Amino acid sequence: VYGKSGHGSGFLVDDRGLILTNDHVLGDNPGKNLSVQFTEELKVKAKVIARNSRKDIAIIGINPNWIGTNLVGENLIAFKALNLAVKSDTMIFVGERVIAIGSPLNQTKVLTTGIISKVANNVIMHDVNINPGNSGGPLINMNGDVIGINTFGDFTNRGPGIYGSVIITEAVEIINQSIN
Repeated sequence: VYGKSGHGSGFLVDDRGLILTNDHVLGDNPGKNLSVQFTEELKVKAKVIARNSRKDIAIIGINPNWIGTNLVGENLIAFKALNLAVKSDTMIFVGERVIAIGSPLNQTKVLTTGIISKVANNVIMHDVNINPGNSGGPLINMNGDVIGINTFGDFTNRGPGIYGSVIITEAVEIINQSIN
């Protein structure tokens, strides 16, 4: 996701072209120059659908014609919505192995893994490496369900730091409002 103030990550949440990301990825972008890059060859315009700065969640939209399977260059590429975890007692647990997907720093489509350390105040704390550019990407459990939206790294000069993701259930309301 590219906006006026830089770039971050995001992921499709439905087949209508809705993409979930962090509000801070959009910055003060009023919607101009907002785009989503799927491959080196494919970058499409996007627009802001809904924002919640308190929860650090935003929904942006792209033309739904890009969803599904498309010919990009000489390659057939599938763009599909990710499955979101449903709230339950076992949706997230300490010690669970998770995967983060994003485009940190100057890289694209980077996958990192780790375990959940703590769940509190609608935030998942973990040791999955999150760098600038990872914000807005999905945190996925081993069932393939998105359980969080990668949001921050807390770096210190002692140790590798800790990282956090907003629990996906915090996004349900803004997703539902955007669909209707």
